[in-house]
Amino acid sequence: MFKFASAALSAAFLLAVPAAAAVIDVPVATGFYLETEGTGDFLIDSADAVADGYGESLLADLSVVFDTASPLTTATGSFTLRGDEGELLYGDLSGVSFGDDLVTLSFGNLTGAAAAAFGPLLSVEMFFFGGFELPIDGASYEVSLFAQGGEAPAPVPLPAGIVLLGSGLAALALRRRR
Repeated sequence: MFKFASAALSAAFLLAVPAAAAVIDVPVATGFYLETEGTGDFLIDSADAVADGYGESLLADLSVVFDTASPLTTATGSFTLRGDEGELLYGDLSGVSFGDDLVTLSFGNLTGAAAAAFGPLLSVEMFFFGGFELPIDGASYEVSLFAQGGEAPAPVPLPAGIVLLGSGLAALALRRRR
């Protein structure tokens, strides 16, 4: 009986785990940086992209606009994935963080035909091939993009948590008696 209950709980857990979110890969893209009157604009336009299940002719656009005095707190922008059928995914920039040669951009408010596959958030890691430094007005940068959708963890309701805890304790007690 214990083996059956254990197998049933394992199967229920596996069914409850959501499938991995979709991924977009842009192996090589050229980003352009322009600066005017204290405003910086980084733009990637029509970069070849790959995303399983969405065709072969995909293009990615990325735009980030910010006040050069405080880029982290003033950044706005968007990410778009387009295919033969039009816009597949669109998101608004909601956060920016920096690493050594990596800038991570978070996009929310996802819309488009592929939005459901990516969940509520899209995290885009932008790797700079020549290293990341302060951008220079009029310069172009070779980058790669890796974008992955993300799910916000769902809270476990208290009644369900109590049932799971009780079942686990009962299974341990039953196993100890044998």
